[in-house]
Amino acid sequence: MNLNGTWQFEIDTGDSGLERGLLTRELTGTIQVPFCPESTLSGVGHTEFMAAVWYRRQVILPEAWSGQRLILHFQAVDEEATFWVDGKEVGRHRGGWTPVTLDVTNVVQPGLPFDLTVRARDDMRRAKPRGKQSTRYENHDCEYTRTTGIWQTVWAEPVPHVHLRRARITPSVEGQCFVI
Repeated sequence: MNLNGTWQFEIDTGDSGLERGLLTRELTGTIQVPFCPESTLSGVGHTEFMAAVWYRRQVILPEAWSGQRLILHFQAVDEEATFWVDGKEVGRHRGGWTPVTLDVTNVVQPGLPFDLTVRARDDMRRAKPRGKQSTRYENHDCEYTRTTGIWQTVWAEPVPHVHLRRARITPSVEGQCFVI
């Protein structure tokens, strides 16, 4: 189930949103996920430095998914993210270029609405891998506008209780095959 589209959104310039109640109150704006807030396609187009950004969306998973493991996928969130379901923390992730997978089976019920909230922190002053994102306010040389928050597809899926999470594929030159 694709979760891209309109989400509630708020820029948290001082990274004080948790203390100010952003976890539980309505956020002041909207954004088009999966576009980062710096992009005009997001509907935000804010290129100033952002210490943190918040997202919220109400989700209802299909009742037909009952009895299975319920998985949320974030293909990429830049750079340090915390995830909550109905105010309960369900995961954290660091690394704006790697996917995040959250098993929310024990905190959501198919057919019933829940609030999915994400806080993404992206302190450009902290040493971290950054690719070609500019550390200056402006783009320069071959460095481009920063990317903050959710910037790739978000989706949910049901999986059986026994399922493949991460395949290890090992080549066997002698056997002329791959071992999975």
